[in-house]
Amino acid sequence: AEAHGKGDISLLQKHTSTMSALFVGIGVPAALGIWIFAEEAMALFGPGFVEGVWAMRIYVLGVVVMLIFGPASAALSLCGQEGRASRIMVAALVVQIGLNLVLIPAFGPVGCACSNLVGLTILAFVSRLSVRRHIGIEPSILSVFRSRL
Repeated sequence: AEAHGKGDISLLQKHTSTMSALFVGIGVPAALGIWIFAEEAMALFGPGFVEGVWAMRIYVLGVVVMLIFGPASAALSLCGQEGRASRIMVAALVVQIGLNLVLIPAFGPVGCACSNLVGLTILAFVSRLSVRRHIGIEPSILSVFRSRL
């Protein structure tokens, strides 16, 4: 927020890239561990939870999408675009609720996880596009690779 307030786009990009690198560097390996050991993780809650392993894996995939797209929603909120961030979040939520109404009766927990994956993907993707357009920085992990090229 301070870098944006000063109009220092370079510093804002640097901070955002650092956050993206941390999200991916810490979050993706953790998510991969949860994916690999999903049965064991679900078994911690009791044997009945193990059958929900694919729902958890699909949910974790949604988290990975959010991590890869970086802190876009937070960047919007910190850079004077709170209204835009809220509208994007509400739109993603409306899509997710609509999908919940269709997918949960048909597919149960896996349907819920799939609707969550779609909602998180919409939130991440549209937030990223909005940050690029309205703030002028790249919030995704691409920023880390571009700065090194």
